[in-house]
Amino acid sequence: MAKTPVVGIRFVLRLTILVCVQRLFSAFPSGWPSLGLLLLRTAVGVSAVTDAIVYLAGHADASLTLWVTGVLAITCAVLLFFGFLTPIAGALLALCILIAPFFGERRYALLVLVTSLAIVLLGPGSLSIDARLFGRREIEF
Repeated sequence: MAKTPVVGIRFVLRLTILVCVQRLFSAFPSGWPSLGLLLLRTAVGVSAVTDAIVYLAGHADASLTLWVTGVLAITCAVLLFFGFLTPIAGALLALCILIAPFFGERRYALLVLVTSLAIVLLGPGSLSIDARLFGRREIEF
């Protein structure tokens, strides 16, 4: 019996989705590079959370936009810390840094901005939730 075209189309669609998801992330390096990415994610996440919390705690009369940006920055920083949806969380955190005045000194804000964008480009590493969910897969033909 010949294979129906539907089976071939399903295989191509499944392979296309897998390739697109893996392109969103890096190669999930393991070993020392993964530990370095974990340290970067931890540093950016902890510094962004502490700065946003300190700012919001000290400015109870802040506008709604500032509160939404602060909560979004905290959420993205926690996501970065655990390595879940890393490219999206890193890009949103970089956007929050550009919008909100949480980060008092410009050099410090620039450092956190560049580091979060570097994490977006490098990926989360193998010590992350993303690696467990979207990591390397074996494709059987």
